[in-house]
Amino acid sequence: ELRAPALAELRHAVASFPRNRRYRELYAFALMCAGEKEALLEQAERLAAEVPDDHAAHFNLGQMFWRAGDPKRGRHHLDLSLRYAKSDEEKRDVAEQIATLERYCGA
Repeated sequence: ELRAPALAELRHAVASFPRNRRYRELYAFALMCAGEKEALLEQAERLAAEVPDDHAAHFNLGQMFWRAGDPKRGRHHLDLSLRYAKSDEEKRDVAEQIATLERYCGA
């Protein structure tokens, strides 16, 4: 019963501060958890339009696109995340995320 109000609050934050990448990421992850694939895809596309060359940003986008039903774009961003990884731990995280997404969401 809290899902709709929480999504509304995050949607409002994104509308009020559209250039705040963190708010948009939080909203996208909430949409992902709620199974709102169409809205998730829209937010992922907006985030991808201005994505920094950064492990975490691409890691997040990879999950978003894959779970929104676009595994090809998801894999692309996870490959970029791997390229920008600065430690073995970050590289392992990418490999584990790819394996999980392939297992539960298909390739």
